[in-house]
Amino acid sequence: MNSTNSNSNLSDNKNESAIAWKLYKKGVKAQEKLNFKEALYFYEAAIKEEARFRPALVALGFIASRAGKSKLALKFYKKSYEIERDASICFNIGCESFKEKEYKNSVKYLKESLQQERRMLRAHLLLAYLYKQIKRYDKASIYFKNAIQIDPKNRMGILGYAMTLSKQGHYQNSLYSIERYLTRVKEDTFAYELRARLYLALGITEEAQQEYITLAKTSPSFTKFSNHLNEMRLNKNKKHKEIFNGLDLKIDAKISMRLKRINQRPLLKQKNLQSKSIYQENGIEGRQDISEEFDNHLQDMVDLSLLHLFKGDTDNAMKYLFGAQKQKKSNQANLNK
Repeated sequence: MNSTNSNSNLSDNKNESAIAWKLYKKGVKAQEKLNFKEALYFYEAAIKEEARFRPALVALGFIASRAGKSKLALKFYKKSYEIERDASICFNIGCESFKEKEYKNSVKYLKESLQQERRMLRAHLLLAYLYKQIKRYDKASIYFKNAIQIDPKNRMGILGYAMTLSKQGHYQNSLYSIERYLTRVKEDTFAYELRARLYLALGITEEAQQEYITLAKTSPSFTKFSNHLNEMRLNKNKKHKEIFNGLDLKIDAKISMRLKRINQRPLLKQKNLQSKSIYQENGIEGRQDISEEFDNHLQDMVDLSLLHLFKGDTDNAMKYLFGAQKQKKSNQANLNK
């Protein structure tokens, strides 16, 4: 969220000097040409001419904000606020306060902006992100929902609302929101990633696995690492080839070792993993031993997933990762029986 240059609603007060207005308008022209240094010169000149010349104060706040100088922007915006308290200036103060992590002040001014302009979309969204930042997901979801009511197709509102529902454990409602969105927007990697996480949280393992396999091949956030490794592998430099040939041999050896360990665990063979009898038949101490062995088993599964990922084999990487996830849930269910 960026604070805005709220000059469109500013009026020419009779007590403001004609010279200040003339300087200010020169600054606006320079700013429109993206000549911010010249604009700054004229805005400052207008302030020297008229200390409480609000249009120039707002413009100086905007330029300071654009330059990443939030403390300076706040100084100008608060001077503007003292002269006139409109919704836009309240939002700007709330925005800069958010950047400075002054969340209490940010909430105060953002809510004041909404008192004056109830349907200010950017204020609802920023309040939502602020509450999400401080992990007040209940309040965040309210403001994301408000944003959707104002603009039903707003991406930030829809995805933010789904995320905060998920954070509160309302996975089914979150999934419903995301799936409705994806019927309209077919290409949104973040939405697919969120849906995959929701499938996993709801125990819809097969769909989650398929979603992650697709993402692993198509999503930039997933493919960046594997693409980089593949580029390195394809490098014709002799030294690079030697490094990766040696690395692949080590990876293959580690994969072989972990598969051997998994197959040598008699109590945790695949056919017994779903059975509660292996826990009931071995008493309390036996249950502890089995639990430790199961933890080692899951660690090997996760290791196998990562090793296959390093080899660029995303299908097997996902296979072992989701296998571990599925078995972990089954183990927890058996221990609770």
